Order: sequence, then C-alpha cells, then structure tokens
Amino acid sequence: MLNGKQLKQSRELLGLSASEVARRMYTSRQTIWNVETEKFKNKMIIAFYNRIIEDAMQEGLTNLDIIKKTIDNQINELIELKRVLD
Repeated sequence: MLNGKQLKQSRELLGLSASEVARRMYTSRQTIWNVETEKFKNKMIIAFYNRIIEDAMQEGLTNLDIIKKTIDNQINELIELKRVLD
C-alpha cells in the first residue's frame, strides 16, 4: 500500500486534482490533504485512496488503448483512401 506522499505523487502523475480524488471518494479535499501529508492515519481511508489511484491508472490504460485503436483506424482509412485515389 502506498503512503501519503506516494499517493500524492501518483495522483499528480495521473493528472488528478485533490478535488477530483475527493469527489471520487465522496470526501473533502481536507481529508485528501491530511492523507497526503500523513497527518491522517486511518487505514481504511488510505486503502480507499489507494484503490482510487489504481482505478485511475486502469482508466488511463484503457483510454490509451482506445486512442491507439482510433489512430490505427484512421491510418487504415487513409491507406484505403490513398489506394482509391491512386
């Protein structure tokens, strides 16, 4: 399980704001700040925050797959269009 500082770094790398994490956890930004600064030691909240980060990472991977498929489709359409025009 990640500690507060690691959670903050992960959140920032994923491009999530503290407000977004708080919204996903149905809690306040103050709670997120308390976890990230390690002033809050509630293991259940920290585990939930870890789960939010894991889910966001999975969503990011899914989004990358969708983008890759879209680009692949567009490339294939351009190749087909070139064949038609040639």
